[in-house]
Amino acid sequence: MKKIVWTDEYSVGIDSIDGQHKKIIELINILIEHHNDSVKSDTVFNVLQEMMKYAQKHLDDEEKLLEKYEYPELMQHTSIHVAYLEHVANFSFEIMALNNDISAELLEFLKEWWTQHILQEDMKYRPFFEQK
Repeated sequence: MKKIVWTDEYSVGIDSIDGQHKKIIELINILIEHHNDSVKSDTVFNVLQEMMKYAQKHLDDEEKLLEKYEYPELMQHTSIHVAYLEHVANFSFEIMALNNDISAELLEFLKEWWTQHILQEDMKYRPFFEQK
């Protein structure tokens, strides 16, 4: 599986959010590098844990920013975040319970979800913030 390469196409125009998106992509790329490793390996276990925590922090930060500026589609955006967190939690528990390698399904989900979420959902608020 190819790594995600950050380009300006992913920029939402808010430095703090772009920085967090870059960090998430970096974590996904580390998982892609270690796709054949067991979840029991220190690297994979630690990166999965960091990914879960960092993604939660990012989504919270993003929602607070959207709320602060009264983004009109906040509720829809938040519901997408909640669905993501539930999905990833289920994946992670399943992998850890079965002591499997990182599944291609999980990596594909993370890669696709984050790239599409940034390019489609997060880009919806870019014009809103450009007007602010």
